[in-house]
Order: sequence, then C-alpha cells, then structure tokens
Amino acid sequence: MKNVFLTLILFSGIMISSCSKDDNEEQNSLVGTWDLQSFIEDGVSKNINDCEKNSYTIFNENNTYETFASRLITEGAGIGTCSSGVDSGIYVIVDNVLILSSDNSQSNELIPFIIEQRMLTLVFDNFDNNGVIRDGTRLIRR
Repeated sequence: MKNVFLTLILFSGIMISSCSKDDNEEQNSLVGTWDLQSFIEDGVSKNINDCEKNSYTIFNENNTYETFASRLITEGAGIGTCSSGVDSGIYVIVDNVLILSSDNSQSNELIPFIIEQRMLTLVFDNFDNNGVIRDGTRLIRR
C-alpha cells in the first residue's frame, strides 16, 4: 500500500512538472497570433489609435508568417483614413533574432526580440518620411 501511495505521489509530481514546462514553453513560443499593443519611438512611448489596433501578426509552426498592418493616414485638417496592408513570408530564429524573408522583398529583415509573459518585444530601426533612422520597439501581446 505504501509503495502504491509513493508511486502515485511520484507520478503526480512528474505530471505537474511536465505541465508547467509545457505551459512555459507555449508562453515563450513565437507561434500564434500577436496583436499590436503599443510602440516606442526614439525612447518615447506612443499610444496606438483605433486603426492601428487592427494590426496583428501570425507566426505559423511551418515558419511562415502573415502581418496585417493598419495605419491612420491623416490629410490636411486632421481627417484620416485607415489604410491596411498585408505582408507574408518565411521566418527563421537565430538566438534572439527574428529573420524575416518577405514575399514582397529581395532582402531579409533582422529583428532582435524577447518574449516574456506572453508579451513579444520587437526592436528595430524605422525610417521616417525623410529617410532618417528612428529606433523603434513594438510591444505585441498574444
């Protein structure tokens, strides 16, 4: 009886630790749908508008991705139009760098990233309308 009880305790402990590990791996996996939450440009946090809240990226298990990006295009008196675009391609992860190879581009984009508590942080260089590089960070939640 004592051996059966000890076996059950040992088996339960293995099951609990195995579930915790799977949950942690899933939480830190890039695979899934990620919604834009906010972004930081040149160290300044920027709020996203209702249009940009429609932006998301899907990373698939077969190393393909699709990005649906929405941006508010303002005209003259501040009246804006929500413009959307789609990008897709393949991705590879090397260390903590995401390498995107877009179907629409000849070059690869290298983006350092971190995943913590279901939050994906992407760090990259942006170019403004004048061709000036701006440091950017996007925070995306699964």
